[in-house]
Amino acid sequence: MNPIIRRELVGFLRTPRALAILVGVAGAFALLVLVRWPSEPIVAMNGSESENIFRLFGYGLLATVLLLVPILPATSIVRERVAGTLTLLVNSPMSTWSIYTGKLAGSFGFSLLLLAMSLPAAAACNSMGGINPMDLVTLYLMLALTCLQMSSLALYISTHVGSSDSGLRSTFGGVLALSVLTLVPFHFFRSLGEIEPVTRWLRWLSPIPAMQELMGHLHVGMSAAEQETDLLPKYLVAAVLSSLLFSALTIRRLSHRILDRSRAQGVMTHDRTTAAQWGRRLLYLVDPQRRAIGIPPFVNPVLIKEFRCRRFGRSYWLIRVMMTCSIISLLLTFLTVQESIEQGVARIAVLLAILQFCLVLLLTPSLASSLISSERESGGWVLLQTTPLRGYTILSGKLMSVVWTLLLVVISTMPGYWVMVYLKPDLWLSINRVTISLALACVLAISVSAAVSSLFRRAAASTSVTYGILLAVYAGTFLIWMARDAPFGHEIVEGALRLNLLAASLQILNVQGFTAYDLVPQAWWFAGVTSVILLVFVVIRTQWLLRPS
Repeated sequence: MNPIIRRELVGFLRTPRALAILVGVAGAFALLVLVRWPSEPIVAMNGSESENIFRLFGYGLLATVLLLVPILPATSIVRERVAGTLTLLVNSPMSTWSIYTGKLAGSFGFSLLLLAMSLPAAAACNSMGGINPMDLVTLYLMLALTCLQMSSLALYISTHVGSSDSGLRSTFGGVLALSVLTLVPFHFFRSLGEIEPVTRWLRWLSPIPAMQELMGHLHVGMSAAEQETDLLPKYLVAAVLSSLLFSALTIRRLSHRILDRSRAQGVMTHDRTTAAQWGRRLLYLVDPQRRAIGIPPFVNPVLIKEFRCRRFGRSYWLIRVMMTCSIISLLLTFLTVQESIEQGVARIAVLLAILQFCLVLLLTPSLASSLISSERESGGWVLLQTTPLRGYTILSGKLMSVVWTLLLVVISTMPGYWVMVYLKPDLWLSINRVTISLALACVLAISVSAAVSSLFRRAAASTSVTYGILLAVYAGTFLIWMARDAPFGHEIVEGALRLNLLAASLQILNVQGFTAYDLVPQAWWFAGVTSVILLVFVVIRTQWLLRPS
């Protein structure tokens, strides 16, 4: 047996965290089926109840796979590098293929155990009747390939990052890009005949359309021109090919070259092409080599420290981010004008709102979930304790570094809304209320991330927990919404959706399925009050951590 499999899989299964994950998944899916179990001894002959349970079970299992599967492989290789054992592993008699096979088999084995924990719930769904057993087999085959695809992606990302928390952030970003963002070009470029085949190929990489086809929901939110058949077999092929591609790239990096990080010699500016010279003039509006001025007395030194220690916090990197976001905004505005003629402005507003919330859920934990935990892990918190800075100054500087960066990204997505208001002035009030929901979502995400960061000593753990909490709030409430009217009544679904600011935005935009619920301003009050409570907790926790030990 490959010794890496034993160390990766068996070693992780012996930890309390693995036991909690497995038991939690089994209990969650058992409860998911029980709450949808019919209370009467009479079952509809058309199998509608069992079909609804099967749909909820399938979507919940896909969300679990996308959330939990990448955690172990995302830190597998970078953990070896940080501990110094990657050098011993590369120089061992084991071949590169054996090393990668052991890493992938360990991660994939844990993924299969996660799927196995849901088998009792799947058997309960099948016992109700009305479900084709081949659909269950197809569901598990598809999810197994999804586990393989996400594990290989996470292992490849793990070879490029320098820390465990960075690996988790990058991996969750890659999972979001592969499962959600690959669907966006198809909606925006559908009217362009030259690019449409490429957008369809990108769509095959995502497991969501394949799951929709398997559950009979492929037509939801799509026009007749957008519908496509046989997405499930296309995804299975795309998942295998993408897994092979990620595996080949990872094996290529698992050599002595991964240990030797030589810096490029560089090229003088006048030796570059004319296009490259003009590009550098635009990128380097702020000279990165100039001497930094001193910190003025009225500026928070912790804020400057966070910006200068974070790669994307330096001034010239911030300008690059602003320029990139501005270009994307102009492109998005152009697409908005083009698509609004055929699809309607309101539908583009819904897509933009979903994209904005995805950006907030992806970027905020990556920026704020390690504000305090990374300092405690690296020993920098001890240095902060020795400074004359007060706890409020330290905490406000760290939080403002996240607020400014997130503000730039959010503002860069607003020009599309402005064009929509110009095309359809009646949307002004709705866009204004969606903007309020987005701002409160940013505040809530920052508060949750900072509170979790103050509770953990390791950045990787705080990052995982933060992503789990935010995805549970947003994805979990949508699962309850999918179970509306059976068994959850109108009041329960409405109460759950009031925790979800994205659902509130969809209700503001009059999306079908959300108009029957009264979510605003109750969702705003929940987000505001929760954020205040969490920020007060962070202040108290920071003062407690700054006390001399």
